[in-house]
Amino acid sequence: MDSTHKGPKPVVYLETAKNLADRLLSGFTSSPTAIPFGDVVLRDPSAHPAPDGRSSTSEVSSLQLEFNYLSSVSGDPKYSVEAMKVLEHMKTLPKVEGLVPIFINPSTGEFSGENIRLDLAVTATMSTY
Repeated sequence: MDSTHKGPKPVVYLETAKNLADRLLSGFTSSPTAIPFGDVVLRDPSAHPAPDGRSSTSEVSSLQLEFNYLSSVSGDPKYSVEAMKVLEHMKTLPKVEGLVPIFINPSTGEFSGENIRLDLAVTATMSTY
């Protein structure tokens, strides 16, 4: 979302980014915890857990960055408010030498599994801490 409004007609892209973010907000507001659901139906918009019940830690963290940036450029704090709940919650969770598993359960708010990978997805997550 942060790159969609940059370019020759930034107002058009900013409005498109806000429209998408407004739809994605249901992933945050439908979840019983600060962790957003992994599946959002954009036409409704409705949200529910992914089929395996987990959300990707890196995707959740990346959304946090995107939503904070969108609040900054749009002047609308609602995106940042939801995103910061994710960051504050994730800071409270246990880590293994600063690393976290690749999945998080939005129903419990806890990390899921013990699989930790160092790749681009984790790099995005680590940059949020």
